[in-house]
Amino acid sequence: MKLKEMNLVELIHSSNGKFYLTHQKLRSEVFDALVNAGGRSTIGDLADEVGVNYDHVEEALAAIKEEKKLIFYLGNFITQEYLDFIAGEVFAMTNVSGFVSIAKVSQEFDLSGEFLIEHVPSRCAAMINNQKTGFYTEAYIRRTSVTVRAYLSAATKPLHMKHFYAKYKFIDETIVDKIVDDLIKTKRIKGKYLNRGHIACFFPSIYLEEQTKAIKMKIESYGYIKLDELKHGIDTTSDKEANRWMKENFPDFIKTDTHFMSLGFIERTKTELEQNIQQTHLVDLFSIFPEAFSEKDVEYVLRSASSSSSLINDAKIFGSTWMMDDQALEECAAMFYPAVDERAEKAASKKIVTIITEDDFVKVDKKSPSIAKAEVSSGKEKGGAAGGRGAREVKTKGKNKKQKKKEAQESIVQKKEGDTGALTEDEIKEFLQKEEKYEIMEEEALQDLIDIISPKLAERYQTQAANIFTSKQQAQNDAKGQRKKTRKEQEEYINNCFCKLQLFEKGLVHLFKEVDEGATDQTGPTQLSKYLFKTVGMDLVNAVFALSSDSQETTLTPAMRQKILKSVEDADRVDPAAFESLKALNDAKTVQEIFAKVADACDYGAGMMIKAGNKRQETVKKAHVEDMRKALETAPDLPTTLHLAVSLMHAQSSAFLIHFSGKFVPLITEQMAALLQKEQVEVINEAQEIVVKNLRGEEIDTTPFIEKLKSFDYTTDAN
Repeated sequence: MKLKEMNLVELIHSSNGKFYLTHQKLRSEVFDALVNAGGRSTIGDLADEVGVNYDHVEEALAAIKEEKKLIFYLGNFITQEYLDFIAGEVFAMTNVSGFVSIAKVSQEFDLSGEFLIEHVPSRCAAMINNQKTGFYTEAYIRRTSVTVRAYLSAATKPLHMKHFYAKYKFIDETIVDKIVDDLIKTKRIKGKYLNRGHIACFFPSIYLEEQTKAIKMKIESYGYIKLDELKHGIDTTSDKEANRWMKENFPDFIKTDTHFMSLGFIERTKTELEQNIQQTHLVDLFSIFPEAFSEKDVEYVLRSASSSSSLINDAKIFGSTWMMDDQALEECAAMFYPAVDERAEKAASKKIVTIITEDDFVKVDKKSPSIAKAEVSSGKEKGGAAGGRGAREVKTKGKNKKQKKKEAQESIVQKKEGDTGALTEDEIKEFLQKEEKYEIMEEEALQDLIDIISPKLAERYQTQAANIFTSKQQAQNDAKGQRKKTRKEQEEYINNCFCKLQLFEKGLVHLFKEVDEGATDQTGPTQLSKYLFKTVGMDLVNAVFALSSDSQETTLTPAMRQKILKSVEDADRVDPAAFESLKALNDAKTVQEIFAKVADACDYGAGMMIKAGNKRQETVKKAHVEDMRKALETAPDLPTTLHLAVSLMHAQSSAFLIHFSGKFVPLITEQMAALLQKEQVEVINEAQEIVVKNLRGEEIDTTPFIEKLKSFDYTTDAN
């Protein structure tokens, strides 16, 4: 105590007052107490153990902390030996199970996961996983690797890893993913591993090879494949990867909007389109292209095909699913010709009546409904300083009432008579939607079609109305200044026309007598028969109707013939047989029907008898041939010369007459080639090629061919 009082030594008094300690001794006692506590203790526990004040223990621990490498954590001082003890425990647990979770160790030693992660792995052979959820050993990795390899090696189809994790519940997903990547990289298993964790899926190489083989077979078979289907087949989600695969396996394929396709597929599609256009003229692109093709895919194929096919290039696209050539457009427009012609007839008739009955232009203008409406609505009186017909001012009010009554009557008459203007787009659309051929067209395609045929119909309406108006006016003028044909002359014309129709029909039958009746292609004979009906056949029908009505007009329209039938039916002493026979002739649709009905129509309707004996037929035939010879001598162009030459060659070689238009020249030549000289056939074929080229815009001199065709001898008959 004296040493303490003299300040020669610094002593620390114990808490119970029984002993004193130096600082050095206290530090030694505190460390020993910490070691005896297992290497981990709080300051309070150490103070109780050593028996000194809390502050002195804290100072002692601070003094030895660096020297003894103590760790202060959450109120505890921990020695390095204690950390080694924890590491040993962790290593022992991992040796038993291969893997131990940090949560379990943390709970057992009452230490946080971060503390364990920081201090334990470096003190033992155990490793921590990437997710920092547990410790594992190399042996555990080897066992897991063997398990995973065994599980995946036996796979022959896609294997979902969720089943693996359901069986091995405590296996770490990150470790498994790393093991699989290493196995694939070292080629210990072959396949593709997609995604991670429970949603991962392993695709074995044998499955991928089979899938690739199936995809290749499909591509080679069809010539195209959809991009999404290809990505599914090769198990990828990358467009870039799909493009690379196609470039490696099918370098010649072309990439479009949603598909890959070969040049062969485009060529096959072009051929199919050409065949459909030639056969049906109206092509539904849905039936040609795969359903999965987008509009851009179809557009690309059509653009490629049209660049090498004039047939496809000349056809028109309607909407995105229909294609039509000029013949189909003409057939579509032809369905409206009767209605257009009827309206043109009505319009022309009204104009003719106006011209015939008007006294002067001013009077006609004042009777116009539109002018009358304007005057009534504005309250103007129909008078003027000029006087004349308009000077009735005292009855203006009464006249307005009469004018309104007259307009109402005219409106009723117009409703009864129907529309007289050109067909509107709505009328065209309504008609097309009722036709089976066009009813399935989409709205866009239908409107595109209407946009094309509507101007054609409007032009025909104007042309027909103008022609009918002009012809009727000319007929009226001719009727005033020319002599009327006698009844005998009209009957002679009908007999000659009947003989021509018989001769032409016989020639047509003889020309195609070797064509099998059961043959599927009867296009040529059918079209020639229709042409004969529309020309010579209708001339005969019109002549019979003209004679039955005591008219000189032989260019009758269907509306004009209906008017004649109406007059026969409304006659005071109507003969039922006359009306029925004329109606039956008007309803004839073929040449054979005309032959069957013309005799009764002439007998009952026109009051004459058909005379068409062999002698008359021979006379008509010789006159017709002579007319063709004279026409050939003065023919100005190659198409006319070719047509007349082929007609005369047929008459000369077969002793039969035939009636046809210029477009049938190749067909007629083909049918009678065996009867002609080789030189004649060659000249006809060459001339036909020149005609076609000139129609396409090529400028080729036709004079040598005209002279060659005219130089043949047409004076000797085969019979």
